[in-house]
Amino acid sequence: MEYVANIPSETIGELTARFTRALAADDINAYCSTFRDYLKLIPHNIIVEREKFFQSTFYSMALLVDPRVIFSEVATDRGYIDVVLHGAKKTFVMEFKEGKSPELAMKQILAKKYYEQSVIQGEQVVLVGINFDVEAKGVEVAWKIKELS
Repeated sequence: MEYVANIPSETIGELTARFTRALAADDINAYCSTFRDYLKLIPHNIIVEREKFFQSTFYSMALLVDPRVIFSEVATDRGYIDVVLHGAKKTFVMEFKEGKSPELAMKQILAKKYYEQSVIQGEQVVLVGINFDVEAKGVEVAWKIKELS
């Protein structure tokens, strides 16, 4: 297969390698940057301005890289975590927003204590709030990171 959605297979391979390297290094900044770059390859006319679109796209890409490291809609005693991503040594608890702010996503993680299950299990936890804004110039992605001690 030479192309996937008009994206050369070499580009898909390089993105996959970047995701893999970032996860192996527990580098969530690199992981989110790679996801931002991936979104730039999606034609504007098939992007849906909804949080679930970005969540499912993030989940799908991570699933292709390694299905053992990604979980979506993880139930807690206070709600559902959008995504839990497992790196080499760290667990990333992630909340997505569309058209709001990464700070609001982080506020939700903290208010609902989405990290508690991972902390109880002795995992090294990093909280990640991500916001997606669809603008005339494309999708803007911003994220906020908080490492728990």
